Amino acid sequence: MKNMLIIKANGTCETKPYSGDEGEIQAVVGGYVECVDLNEHTSLWVHDEGKCIGLTPNLFATRLWEKFYGCTDIVVGDVAVLGGVDDNGDTLGCPQSIIDEVKRWVVSAQMFTTFIANKR
Repeated sequence: MKNMLIIKANGTCETKPYSGDEGEIQAVVGGYVECVDLNEHTSLWVHDEGKCIGLTPNLFATRLWEKFYGCTDIVVGDVAVLGGVDDNGDTLGCPQSIIDEVKRWVVSAQMFTTFIANKR
């Protein structure tokens, strides 16, 4: 089964099975999608008009973008992260290494937020 990593603009993430239907990605981003290849094994799927319609900045998706492209852009809205494509042109699941890395970022941020809240 292919996995899709969903990085939400609210600072959370989750992994869901991905059947290969683009409609699943559209449901995550809330509209038409644009695919941005981060490398040959990882693709970031975003709302095609997210910036134009004022979607909320997505800090963890932006951090993932910066891992590959540096500080060149900001990602907005909820996003889906999947793999590259196979020989038939079918989208592959998100690499486990990316899932693990993003989840570490989210947990670290949650721990920091909790620490700061407890210091007040």
